Amino acid sequence: DSAPPDPNGVKKAHTQHLQQSKMARILLALIASASALTAPKNAAVKALVVPRGGGLVDPEVYTKVTAGVYGLYAAQFLLTPEKLSNDHFDEKTTALSTFLSRGSGLAWGAVVYGLWCLSPKIEAVVALNALCGLLYPWNAKFGLLTDIKVKYPMHYFPEVLFAGLVGAGIMAMN
Repeated sequence: DSAPPDPNGVKKAHTQHLQQSKMARILLALIASASALTAPKNAAVKALVVPRGGGLVDPEVYTKVTAGVYGLYAAQFLLTPEKLSNDHFDEKTTALSTFLSRGSGLAWGAVVYGLWCLSPKIEAVVALNALCGLLYPWNAKFGLLTDIKVKYPMHYFPEVLFAGLVGAGIMAMN
């Protein structure tokens, strides 16, 4: 016959496991503290110094990311002009809106080319993102210049995207 489990044995094993876990955390904290003591005193400051001369975000990478964002928008405007309207707005798509979307796709493609090939100043790229955020997603959200019915949750994406682009751009400036 099998004997009933020993409740004191289970409790003892659990207590032992907790003590070992606590000991492991203490040991890890000691190792981390010891390595911090051997690091140069200005290591934290050196980690923040960006040798390329920019801010916390590399301006060139920021510009390329911006070009990528606008490239995706350009492709969407050109290839699926109704999708943007249908996904983000409770408004009817018309032949005129489709026509204007396709033309906008070409214009945004030219912006991508300029961002990629002309090496614009970082301040100009940040201004572009701030103005686009103001004229497009934030205008639609707050009705700054127009009254349009926005669909959520889909429209949160460009609102947050442009806020992130502007924030990262500020970090890319000296």
